[in-house]
Amino acid sequence: MQTYDWAVVLYYMWPVILIPAGWILLGRLCRERAASGASMIELREQHLTETYRTSAAMERIAAVLEKNRRN
Repeated sequence: MQTYDWAVVLYYMWPVILIPAGWILLGRLCRERAASGASMIELREQHLTETYRTSAAMERIAAVLEKNRRN
């Protein structure tokens, strides 16, 4: 192939290359983040962990109250 042929191929292929690259770039730039820099998934995981911890504490309190109620 000649240099001219490569130039024509690149001219017609630029949308095929740039559109997916732009899509990926926009996806990374528009990703949801908190003020701390943590992603929303990380924040949800932290919230779930805290919910489990709170639930376990409440179950312990309920068990103590139930035990005291029987006495």
